[in-house]
Amino acid sequence: MDNDVVETLLENGKKYAKNKDYDNAIKQFNEAVKLDLNNAYAYAKRGDCYSEKRQYDEAISDLNEAIRIDSDYAWAYTVRGDCYRIKKQYNKAINDFNEAVKLDPKNAYAYANRGNCYGEKEQYDEAISDFNEAIRLDPDYAWFYARRGDCYREKEQYDEAISDYNEAIRIDSDYAWFYARRGDCYREKEQYDEAISDYNEAIRIEPDIAEGYMLRGFCYSDKEQYYEAINNFDEAIRLDPNYDWAYNNRGYCYYMQEKYYIAINDFNEAIRIDPYYASAYVNRGDCYKAIGQFSKSISDYNKVIKLDPEFHYTYLNLALAYWIEEQNDEAISDINEFIRLEPADSLGYFLRGMIYEEQGQMDQAIQDFAEAVILDPTDEFAQEKLQECCNYFN
Repeated sequence: MDNDVVETLLENGKKYAKNKDYDNAIKQFNEAVKLDLNNAYAYAKRGDCYSEKRQYDEAISDLNEAIRIDSDYAWAYTVRGDCYRIKKQYNKAINDFNEAVKLDPKNAYAYANRGNCYGEKEQYDEAISDFNEAIRLDPDYAWFYARRGDCYREKEQYDEAISDYNEAIRIDSDYAWFYARRGDCYREKEQYDEAISDYNEAIRIEPDIAEGYMLRGFCYSDKEQYYEAINNFDEAIRLDPNYDWAYNNRGYCYYMQEKYYIAINDFNEAIRIDPYYASAYVNRGDCYKAIGQFSKSISDYNKVIKLDPEFHYTYLNLALAYWIEEQNDEAISDINEFIRLEPADSLGYFLRGMIYEEQGQMDQAIQDFAEAVILDPTDEFAQEKLQECCNYFN
């Protein structure tokens, strides 16, 4: 074995990899491995290249070999752990990151990647703890702050998240994603002008990314500026013709403008792209209800409940459509389910009371209107209906 030749191959491979020419880098590492079957570094670097090419199984195979040769190779555990993370094999990933930080306690990337695992597992406190350590070890790496910001955002601690995105932007002001995520926080805080400003900056940096226009469209929609929102969703669709979210949200804007048939066309397209898109069925059902096509709205609402039972208010929409169609038993059955899921919401009791009143079942109507008033003492209409029913007996 010629050590000089192996070193040259490794150096050439590193240069190719640095320039993101992973195919040529892999060729160099292949030759190095042929000459030195026990070169852990060659296997690890080739594995890293496969990881960059998203060939994670090949990457893991090479990293396994690197670790077999050198069981103290912390960086190999770190890269293999990230491959497992991307494959959503979180326990294996965390085990690798644990080993990496045990071998190299100053390995900031191992802490950060373990934090990514915890974040994806929705264990945000554990994730934040790891990002804290990563930041302590490397306080000038923007992504560590951004990822910690993501965790705070998921915990709805928007001020803390904004603080982290501010720091990420201070370190790297040319990364559109940082502005977009800070904009998301401002939007959640209903600071729409600040959010739009951030989305503007994200679009300036990455004008060909559909998500920026999509997010800015959300803000305009929230501000009820539907014309501006539609323009943004148009641009998102131009950039990504299969962007189901953009069709759904543009359709919602048309719905709010009472352009129901145009809205239905957008919801149809969103559903064509993603037949399991529950929100699009909800919105299309609302359109059908608005134009009096109740049987179609009932069909869409039933589809929603099958796809995602968490859409609790769909039961009320479904009940209302059944009631209009004079299918009162079905309407009451759906309201009962809504009340089971949302027992503190007065609307279910009120609607059921209306149906009972119409059927002449005044005892049941009084009970429901009374419960609606208890749950929402400010509901003047429920108070009025309760009084009317009580007057019936007098």
